[in-house]
Amino acid sequence: MKKITFVVLMALAASLTLSSCEKIDVGEKGVYRVTKVVDGDTIDVVYNDAQTSVRYIGIDAPETHSGSDKAIGEYGEEAYEFNYQLIKNAGNRVQLKFDKVRY
Repeated sequence: MKKITFVVLMALAASLTLSSCEKIDVGEKGVYRVTKVVDGDTIDVVYNDAQTSVRYIGIDAPETHSGSDKAIGEYGEEAYEFNYQLIKNAGNRVQLKFDKVRY
């Protein structure tokens, strides 16, 4: 049950975040090319002619690699695969909407 709940929550959050990406062409305001899916809640995009890491707001997926402050989490690989498929299905393009504070 825990795994199903996690996957459903990830699907809901990701669909809300990226729901309009499939029909937007690169070059329109706020649309960026994804160069890499890092894990379940992080992607790299080309932003201002440089590769920049972007974390999703409101999603905290389990870690998939060591070296961070967090331990490798259960279902991390599943979260990565879901994010990868989501980005792939959106044509490797996302529309970014920034929070009030950019890090």
